[in-house]
Amino acid sequence: MHTISNMKALLENHPESGIYTGTLESGREYILYRQEGMGCRTSLEMPNNWFEIVYYDEDGQPEGVEYERQ
Repeated sequence: MHTISNMKALLENHPESGIYTGTLESGREYILYRQEGMGCRTSLEMPNNWFEIVYYDEDGQPEGVEYERQ
């Protein structure tokens, strides 16, 4: 699971609901789906055409992960 270590700060920088993009330290891009008051989820494309979806709470702590095929 690829978690974002500074998710709490990221949520503070994007307090409103919306869709945002960013880059991990490894250089890979992710999409952040923010739902104000509900936490968020990130989507990261894996090399095998799957997407890793990580769910975070409002404090930036990971809550779960799932995988989807494109």
